[in-house]
Amino acid sequence: MQALSSAAGAGGPEARRAALVLGPVVAILLYLPTLGHDFVSTTRGSLRGTPSCKTCDPSRVSSSLLLEPAVAGSVLYRPLTSLTFAIDRAVQEGMRPAWFHLVNVLLHGLVTLLVTLLALEALDDARGAMIAGVLFAVHPVHVEAVAGIRGTVELLAAAAS
Repeated sequence: MQALSSAAGAGGPEARRAALVLGPVVAILLYLPTLGHDFVSTTRGSLRGTPSCKTCDPSRVSSSLLLEPAVAGSVLYRPLTSLTFAIDRAVQEGMRPAWFHLVNVLLHGLVTLLVTLLALEALDDARGAMIAGVLFAVHPVHVEAVAGIRGTVELLAAAAS
């Protein structure tokens, strides 16, 4: 850790690389234990009620994404989130919670990388960007979004921002 800290203070390319790697790695390692968790009962019902999750047939996914709400009987219209759920289900051929959790963990790592990049631009200081990235990665406000499958929508929104 001291090597990373001293490298980050230098401000050169190695320090920037260290800043860009540390935050996402911490974000991913912190939430890896969620891979062993099951769905919350309401999440399983929501996913089964999502039109795009009713089938793994890609030809049926596209029309349901554009015409139906994200959850049957609701007014939520989230086509990107519904598409990711459909892809998740198609890739793994079923409803295994570990896959859905892995997607959220990787999305959190991506968002942490983007926050670190933003901090590098704003601060022009690798050490400060590293601290910002790690603080973002470990902040408890992210638990619900990363550990809960329904949080995919927040992670996608953060990545798109």
